[in-house]
Amino acid sequence: KILPQPKGMSDWIVDTFDEPFADSSAWPLYHICRAAREHITVALTGDGGDEVFGGYDRYRALHLAQNLKPYQYLGLQIAGKVAAFVAPHKERHFIRRFVRFTQALPYPPAVQYFILRRLFGPEDLAKLLSPAFVERYGINLDEPAEWFCSLFEQGQSSSQAVNAQHCDMATYLPDDLLVKSDRASMAASLELRSPMLDHELIDIGLALPVASKLNDKHGKLILQKAFGDVLPQKLFMRQKQGFGVPLAGWLRNELREELRTAFTDTTFKKLGIFDKAAVASLATEHVAG
Repeated sequence: KILPQPKGMSDWIVDTFDEPFADSSAWPLYHICRAAREHITVALTGDGGDEVFGGYDRYRALHLAQNLKPYQYLGLQIAGKVAAFVAPHKERHFIRRFVRFTQALPYPPAVQYFILRRLFGPEDLAKLLSPAFVERYGINLDEPAEWFCSLFEQGQSSSQAVNAQHCDMATYLPDDLLVKSDRASMAASLELRSPMLDHELIDIGLALPVASKLNDKHGKLILQKAFGDVLPQKLFMRQKQGFGVPLAGWLRNELREELRTAFTDTTFKKLGIFDKAAVASLATEHVAG
């Protein structure tokens, strides 16, 4: 009810973050903070809960992959190849996610996690970046993947799910979630506090046995056990849902002209960073469904 139309969203993000920032949930977070600021000046947020207590589906995916029997691995590979023919293009659709999971299985855990986390891989960067730009600055297109995987491999746990928690602590939280929360809330003059990121609580959460945090179906098990008799059961029965906006539809409708204008902008062309035809094709494919 409080989320306005997306007109002006991209300008607001650039003004607020001083850089391209691709987490679209900054927009609804800002408006929730604006609404809250009418009544309070400081609020608590749940940032860190998933990272500390194993809430993400991708942690369960790594846990499952690590404990597969040979016959289960073979069955998943066959099912994944079949599912790939019917999987919709929506990245968050459960069939598409299942296909991505099976495609990652043959790789080492660090690469598996990179495949589960990434939006663009080295092969995508090779298409999207201008060859002249890559050559001029000697850019190593494999470097982002190598950097990410090296961080993952620094994990000391025998559990790959825990190593993924450590990796997110070093990447996803400081580079995305906390930047988003800090800038969006302060733009609304609301201060946020993150009790889940108390350093002692983080140490406890990361040290907990994996079985107390997640199983094949659910994450954050210990929080459910701790607060199950305090909070309504329907909260625990709900399917996990990201804090997103209908960006795909907006780019095909309300933001379609803004999208087109961005790729014909002379400043964008003069930068010479991207292959203009490849980026335009990416946008055209999305608008076409």
